[in-house]
Amino acid sequence: MDPTDMQRVAGLLIGGFVVFLVGAALWRQDYQRPLPEALPAIARSLRRWKWIHYWMIGGVLTTIAGIAGLTQLAVAAGDLVYATAGLVLFSVGGTLWLAGVAWRLTVLVSAARGTESGGSVPTSAQPWSEWFGTLHNVHLIAAYLSWIALGSAVLATGMVGAWAGWLGIGLGSFGAAGYIVLNGGPFAMPLLAHVYTLVLGITLLVNSL
Repeated sequence: MDPTDMQRVAGLLIGGFVVFLVGAALWRQDYQRPLPEALPAIARSLRRWKWIHYWMIGGVLTTIAGIAGLTQLAVAAGDLVYATAGLVLFSVGGTLWLAGVAWRLTVLVSAARGTESGGSVPTSAQPWSEWFGTLHNVHLIAAYLSWIALGSAVLATGMVGAWAGWLGIGLGSFGAAGYIVLNGGPFAMPLLAHVYTLVLGITLLVNSL
């Protein structure tokens, strides 16, 4: 493989994690409380709320670009099915999650501003909040499943060490099963969706030197 191509893909995969982390690091637990408590907290820190989500949007898009580049490397090395499946899984789940983030940055912000001026929580806010929860579930489960596919692509092509392939298959299986059994729980943090791609990025970078 061309070391320059490997480094370009590695930069995107590592960058996706870092960019997402820049936003996620400022998350507040108050944002996860029931809407009557969360909306005032959002209203009091609208700049922070937007900063968090803009960076997380950038992180998801950068990781998708990195997986697309990884898929190109895998196809060139002889694999089409596994890497493409990983790209589709992460892209579809990520896109649905981004649709929910768009709601957070528009409708939810409007509702937060309304409570700040003394208004009550809109009756439509709760169903939309539950809808975002569903999109979040799909995104994380799809991300974990994508690790299984990407790990299989690593094993099929040998683009990096076999240990990285088995790691993806193992972590992806554990993550998806854990998320379903525990209804999210410790597996629900959105930053986790970028952990295995970070590992692949670092491994690609090391192998390209």
